[in-house]
Amino acid sequence: MSIDLYSFNKSNYCRAVLMTSKQLDIDLNVIEINPGPEIWSAQFLKVNPNHNLPTLDDKGFVLVESRAIMQYLCNQYRPDSTLYPREPKARALVDRWLNFDFTLMESSKQGVLWKLLTGADPPAEKVLAFKHNLKLFDQLLGDNHYATGAEHLTIADLTLLASLSILLAIHYDLSDCPNVERYLNTLSKELPYFASINLDPFTPESTAEWAASMLAFKNNLKLFDQLLGDNHYATGAEHLTIADLTLLASTAVLLAIHYDLSDCPNIEGYLTTLSNKLLYYAMINLKQYSPKATAKWVDDSQKYIRRKME
Repeated sequence: MSIDLYSFNKSNYCRAVLMTSKQLDIDLNVIEINPGPEIWSAQFLKVNPNHNLPTLDDKGFVLVESRAIMQYLCNQYRPDSTLYPREPKARALVDRWLNFDFTLMESSKQGVLWKLLTGADPPAEKVLAFKHNLKLFDQLLGDNHYATGAEHLTIADLTLLASLSILLAIHYDLSDCPNVERYLNTLSKELPYFASINLDPFTPESTAEWAASMLAFKNNLKLFDQLLGDNHYATGAEHLTIADLTLLASTAVLLAIHYDLSDCPNIEGYLTTLSNKLLYYAMINLKQYSPKATAKWVDDSQKYIRRKME
């Protein structure tokens, strides 16, 4: 059986895993998933009840979190590869950069990707935070060809490249960070799979399509907010109807994941009020999303998959 990877080509986390598989010459069956409605499909939830990407399914062994997947592929299939060196100090340097990338990537989401995907200018403080982190990366990188200072590529480089490749795609001005500019330009040419994995997903056409899908949900939510107005119940009547029950079931996940509803105050008030008023609401709509329930769901799903494989 193949090794399945549920992936989204615009996700830096997914792209880092894809580059790792290419570098290790491991064939993956890539299943492209839209991180909107598709991650809530019954089919995908059976594999990963936590509904996040990337998700690896290696013949019934399900693993999430990109760095864990990258490390697993190295350890399981290419244990002697220098991509994730065995020597403790060398491996510690790789792990250090993997952790640093969390800071770098999170700041780039708000400082760079925000405008690309929404068309709106990001908050000034987010832009400054990203520039600060990028400058710090430039200083830490120095004149190293590879991030760790070793003479070979590691998964630290692949994760950093996945996070920062967007800068090449949008022709971001890196004149203040010459080490980063050299690093990106050199490795993007050195790795034959770099462009197809990291740049092709960000063509103007594909980016516009993704941005439109993101905005569609927000626009629909905003429309619901406007239509709802200050109604206590959706229809404007003084009593609950099945319309409310359907709407509450559809939007319950927003409460479960603490979705920011500050731009939709009517919906926020509606959900908060009725979720507290209906005695059965939490038991039906929120209980299954608790950490304990989710963990049990993961365990049950993995047991089911193993039984099917036997």
